[in-house]
Amino acid sequence: GMDCSTPISPTDQRYFELEAAPTDWNGATKTCSFIQNEVAPNLAGYSQFTLMDMTLSTDLVLDGCKVHLNGTSFRVNRTANNNPTITLKNGGELYVTSMPTLDGFIKPVTSAYGWVMDIQSGGEMHLGNGYLLGMYQNSAEGGALLVPSGGTLRIVDGGIVYGSQTVSATMAT
Repeated sequence: GMDCSTPISPTDQRYFELEAAPTDWNGATKTCSFIQNEVAPNLAGYSQFTLMDMTLSTDLVLDGCKVHLNGTSFRVNRTANNNPTITLKNGGELYVTSMPTLDGFIKPVTSAYGWVMDIQSGGEMHLGNGYLLGMYQNSAEGGALLVPSGGTLRIVDGGIVYGSQTVSATMAT
């Protein structure tokens, strides 16, 4: 067993696992200026969030900026009264990857409410070796991960988009 007793003497060893404090993006819509104030873009142009535990409780609009969720848990807090939407447009890109020891993903806080992504002209969802789970099934459009003309979905390095069980045989998952 591990010795967790106190006090600690100068030659004693203790091991700690450090985790990022949970972050909840709520309130006003989160835009490129907000994100770039949180994390300045790196040389590749991405504001990178690594090994974070994040919740989205408001709209996220990436209009011309790029965000990299690297080994980050990103949960969308949709409820009966709140539908945070991720909008990608005009060069806006959301890139999701995993780390060797931690998956990077986007999924809902609760499986009762799927999350919504709006990929518009010039927007890109770039899924690396992470995954997307629990997207909202849009019966009017007949699917969940919708990529209109002018939008881009790029899946590389074994990225996975999990489908959902639906009641309609004509619904794409």
